[in-house]
Amino acid sequence: MICRCWQDAVVNWSNGRRHDSRLPGWSLRLRGLPGPVTQILWRWHQGEVHLELLDYVPDFTRLLRMQAQGTRPVSLLISASEILSFEDMGRDFLSFLIHDLLHASHLMAKPEDFSRQVKFARWMESAWARGELNVLFDHPATRGELIYLLSDMNSHLMHLFKTLRWMENRASARLRFVEVLQPEWSVLNSPLEDDQVRWRLLRRWDSAHVNDSGTCLKLRQWRRT
Repeated sequence: MICRCWQDAVVNWSNGRRHDSRLPGWSLRLRGLPGPVTQILWRWHQGEVHLELLDYVPDFTRLLRMQAQGTRPVSLLISASEILSFEDMGRDFLSFLIHDLLHASHLMAKPEDFSRQVKFARWMESAWARGELNVLFDHPATRGELIYLLSDMNSHLMHLFKTLRWMENRASARLRFVEVLQPEWSVLNSPLEDDQVRWRLLRRWDSAHVNDSGTCLKLRQWRRT
């Protein structure tokens, strides 16, 4: 399906450029796809992963919702006018499509990392819905980073937590919902998964990290007696 849509998009794009007076000439050059892109396409074709094909680019709240559900979007524009006008941080529409597939690959490459990223997305979605992240969204120094964290930072769980902590310090904010991480996490995820994740966190965080001035991740409270 995606190949047919892509073929139609290329035809629309080329026809649009051919008749655009601003662009008297056009050329189409196909390049080899990165390995992770071909792998995620094949896994998608085989039904091993679930991706959602869209004909528009969703906003960060929709991306967060999708990741909390364990999926990622693949945005494929098919309108010639949208294709001609599309630009995202220097990327054209085909580059953006590859960008989406790369993010899907990063999210779904390893089952254990996938599970943790989904848990983090659930936690962030819950915090966003309650307005707990407004202090970061309203601060000019952290708004862009927050949007990236919520939508496109497909990374190791510890990196996600450290990024959130960095934003808290940068905005001189205190995120109270992080102080009750264990209860919140337990509500959003199963006890078995919660247990596996929290003990991995405890092993990775030493006492210096936990006690740093300004930190809000009170992981020491999780230690069993």
